[in-house]
Amino acid sequence: MRTEDRSIAAAVGVIAATYTYFLIFAQFGFLDQVRAVAGTPRMVQAIMGLMALCGMGASLFASWQLRRWDSVRMTRVGFIACSLAALAAPICQRPLPVALVALAIGGAMGWLTVCLAVALRQLVPDGWLGRSAGLGTGAAYIVSNIPAVFGGTPGQKALLAAALAGCGLLFLAAHPGHALPSPYVTRNHGRWPAFLPLLLAMTALVWYDSAAFAVIQQHAELKGLSWGSPLQQVQQGLIHCAAAIVAGILFDRGHLAGILMASYGFFLGGSLLLSNGADLHHLSGGSYAVGVALYTTILVAYPGQKGWDHERMPARWRAGLLFAVAGWFGSANGIGMATQLHRLPLFFLIVTGAVVIGNWLWAAVNTNQALLSLFLRPASLIVIMTLGWCIGWKLEDQAHLQLEAGADAVAAGRRVYISEGCMHCHSQYVRPRSDDVLLWGPVQPVDRSQAPPLIGNRRQGPDLLNVGPRRSIAWHRRHLIAPQEVSPGSRMPSYAHLFSGDNERGEHLVAYLASLGSALAGQRIEQELAWHLPAEVSGDFMAGEHLYQRNCAQCHGVEGKGGGPVAPYLATQPPALQNAELRYAPAVMPSLLRRQQLARIIRFGIHGTDMPGHEYLEEEQIAALVDYLVHLNPGRESHGIQ
Repeated sequence: MRTEDRSIAAAVGVIAATYTYFLIFAQFGFLDQVRAVAGTPRMVQAIMGLMALCGMGASLFASWQLRRWDSVRMTRVGFIACSLAALAAPICQRPLPVALVALAIGGAMGWLTVCLAVALRQLVPDGWLGRSAGLGTGAAYIVSNIPAVFGGTPGQKALLAAALAGCGLLFLAAHPGHALPSPYVTRNHGRWPAFLPLLLAMTALVWYDSAAFAVIQQHAELKGLSWGSPLQQVQQGLIHCAAAIVAGILFDRGHLAGILMASYGFFLGGSLLLSNGADLHHLSGGSYAVGVALYTTILVAYPGQKGWDHERMPARWRAGLLFAVAGWFGSANGIGMATQLHRLPLFFLIVTGAVVIGNWLWAAVNTNQALLSLFLRPASLIVIMTLGWCIGWKLEDQAHLQLEAGADAVAAGRRVYISEGCMHCHSQYVRPRSDDVLLWGPVQPVDRSQAPPLIGNRRQGPDLLNVGPRRSIAWHRRHLIAPQEVSPGSRMPSYAHLFSGDNERGEHLVAYLASLGSALAGQRIEQELAWHLPAEVSGDFMAGEHLYQRNCAQCHGVEGKGGGPVAPYLATQPPALQNAELRYAPAVMPSLLRRQQLARIIRFGIHGTDMPGHEYLEEEQIAALVDYLVHLNPGRESHGIQ
């Protein structure tokens, strides 16, 4: 193999090891461990915030140290620190040690990514920087989306991450030496005036990506469109890889600003597909994957570009600022926005587009192009922005109209709730104690501005303060019409008369119930993710079969083949359970992790679908149901495949 080919192969391996470590461990595996250990959502946010702050500080500190130390040696130090942090993670099972590990992971990753970005100038031959970054990040996405890796436990991901850091050291050792042929043609992109628009564009894209991904993870229906099955996971990895390679080729040909424009376009396209008809939903995950792969390749490759250095903007500061501001700051704020708002505001989409297009225009002005081309680009920009604002204005008008109509329906539904005496059996007050919060969702202060307050007289049925995220609209409708069909043994009377003829009172009541607790949906999801069925709890298989026939057969069928009597009234058909592929608990998941997932689904349902929770079931009953479901749908480990 030629020396140049060996250099490229080693560099691709180093990049792949670094970003696989980030994707499977620093971004996901460790977060799952923090949720299991921290106990409260605020503690989770505090620990992950410490990681982000340490990552920002380490990125800038590495840039400062690179003025006198060799970047390749500093990259080795980063791999060693990452390996030690990953090995320490599974040992720590209390909040304070986990917080210390979070600091170590943030510091090690901040140091490693900056040092590696600068080291690529020495490791990659001229003309191959973008393609090497594309191949490396593409390989990382493929490995991270292997179902066995994607569904691994936090401990398994930590050990794999430590091994990947070791592989990074081996790839560095296998590199034949420095690859420093002639420099690239000098351009103006290294100076502060040209660098700042690109930094803002990258920050906006990372912010957008992090917020969108967090929103997807909070809604099971959206998550199912992208990572719901092993086949989807493999497809996502392949799409990521292909897009990253294309981005690398285009980067080597000088189309940096255009790649960022395309990244935003695919992000925006994915968002529009999600809000469009159901026939287009399946395309949204692929569009999102392409957008991520395009800008990630630029994030890795841009700082190492040769010939763009100037006294006020050397490569080490380009790398440090990109990873500190765009990487850590943009990501933290994106996740925070999704946690608070649970959506991407239209204004944010427009601002992100304006920033990305502004960077593209600035790049066009600062390159040697024909006068006609420079004239046409601003004109095109004006047309694009005008159309964007018009479309945005129209969307805002429609959104306001829908919001007003929805608010009217909710207000009318509240009046129906009062007139039908629902408050005599249902409370809207979650008591501030752990068992009540786990059953019915986050505590909220009593809204004394209501007339009258609907705290309730006594709780004969379930509390409704946060019922919106816990039940779907189709479930509410069928439950009001025929309560015993969806809740066998229920004493609730039928309210079918509210839906007869042209009577809209039933739909108004459904709208009101669906609105209750919607603002705290994110907190409810975090509570559910933090719950685990204790390992020592066991169930009775025969009891599980009886519980299935009582609670599940109405939707999934007596034999678990689907088509239960309630299924025709739901928005989506309940899936068959017997020897079928389960989107939210695939058979390829490790046995213990899959049992926990099934237990969580039984207890809390699946947000964004018609699957309700069964909050009243005891832990022994949930364990018995899990045993029966595993009997109907055995995983790969049940077949002897390890």
